Amino acid sequence: MRLLAVLAVLGAQAAGAQVRGTIVDTGGAFLRDAEVQVWTGTRYLGQLNTDEQGTFRLRRLEVDSLTLTVHRIGFNTRIVELAASDTAVLVRMEPAPVRLAPVTVASTGRRICPNREDPRARALWTAMRGRYWQPTSPAVVVFGLLEKRSGVGSKQDVYDPAAGERSTGWTEDALLIAHPELMALSGYATRANGGTGFRTAFWQYRFLDDGGMQDFTGDWFGQAHTLSTVDAGGETVLVFCPRERMQRTGQMEGTLRLDVAMNLVQAQWRFRTPPPDEDAGGEAMYLPPALALGRALLVRESWFWRKTNGGRYYFEAKTFTGWRRSNAVPR
Repeated sequence: MRLLAVLAVLGAQAAGAQVRGTIVDTGGAFLRDAEVQVWTGTRYLGQLNTDEQGTFRLRRLEVDSLTLTVHRIGFNTRIVELAASDTAVLVRMEPAPVRLAPVTVASTGRRICPNREDPRARALWTAMRGRYWQPTSPAVVVFGLLEKRSGVGSKQDVYDPAAGERSTGWTEDALLIAHPELMALSGYATRANGGTGFRTAFWQYRFLDDGGMQDFTGDWFGQAHTLSTVDAGGETVLVFCPRERMQRTGQMEGTLRLDVAMNLVQAQWRFRTPPPDEDAGGEAMYLPPALALGRALLVRESWFWRKTNGGRYYFEAKTFTGWRRSNAVPR
């Protein structure tokens, strides 16, 4: 994953020369209005936009390294590392994957919880978690480029790439997994005091949408939920429901979608709390486990939402690219 874009070196000049870049789609069509952010290590230097011919020009700076992140709505973000001799780059942008539809119980329209423990579902979950990092494994710290979109609007705005305000930065995370003793006290949501329009108001929700959260493969998740399967057109989909009756803290319920290799592809969840119910929940899409990244469960895209006063929703949408082990952080 070190180089996530197609990089074509067309010539060479000394440092300080101009670099000319062209952004195209997989068919070779020019992409105008693509955003090209310029970084040295984790320090942000500025942003350029491509013209009608999909081009941009950048003057070389006296720094050890330059990294370009290229973003355009409808395409995967690309990361390009420039060598000192590069004077021209060609970046091919791949279309963003289509989001998987939410899982519903076929034709019945009923809620998925409560459910009854299914030994087959438990065996599938155990096989899935065996493919990922566990606390008994060596510690892993990862970092990646985080693009975040947040705002207040309708529930449909959660998935609208044009809605909300955007920010970009590098994130560094130790892999976090739910500790049974702590989770027994705090649950998945705890009482909080805050303002409307932000992530926290009446309840503080666990950040399951963060890039390095390992909750769905951890011991506490298995202990706290009953697992069953649901008819989803031949796909392997597990339903998880809280075992215990709700107390003073929040719980969650939802689904886990697995691929044929028993990798976790998608998680969808709904927080359940005592009143007030903020209709809070989230979704995450995951990358396959990679040995170079410690077999960590790493988010590709995620979404979080909760209802605010007036029936509108606060939302956060996150896209993670360029995951690496922290000892490779560019300086």
